[in-house]
Amino acid sequence: MPVPDVNLTPSSRRPPASSHRLRPERLAWLLFAAGWVVLALMVVLRAQNQRSLREMELLVAQAQQEARQAERLLGRREERVETIAQLVRRANRLEAERAELQRRSFSLSELLLAIEEAAPPRLTVQSVHVSAGRVTVAGVAGSAALVVEFAQTLEAQLTSFRVEVERVEDRNDPTLPAAVEFVVILEQ
Repeated sequence: MPVPDVNLTPSSRRPPASSHRLRPERLAWLLFAAGWVVLALMVVLRAQNQRSLREMELLVAQAQQEARQAERLLGRREERVETIAQLVRRANRLEAERAELQRRSFSLSELLLAIEEAAPPRLTVQSVHVSAGRVTVAGVAGSAALVVEFAQTLEAQLTSFRVEVERVEDRNDPTLPAAVEFVVILEQ
């Protein structure tokens, strides 16, 4: 049943009734269309977010790979630094030894040859230590008399050195042919 018009304003001055009022069908269609637009916007935003997330994941993976590579390179660098430090220490030792050899007033090869020639039978030189004008000769001999003979021969051959028998000790091992251990010092 239609509602009677009770408006007292003349009809020429009244706003049209259908122009400002939305009908419920139109309102439903507008809400339905707005829902689709919002849904479409959400789908587009979700796709953009997923694409951005994939890009960020790729960037994170690349950064992790670069960090691992940098860590490996840093490990190699530390190894190389240690190797260089060892080489520098070795070079310094060799330089010190070279300087020591240059300061000596005698030839090491001639000294070793003289020691070898002065050694009588049944006397064995086990070590020769050279340091700052002092030469220490250690070994084993069949008797103390052989050590004294060795020291006298060295003193006769090496006139620039003072020869001194520092130690002669008996070896209490009957299975060994050498009866004494000795240390002879040569000083310039």
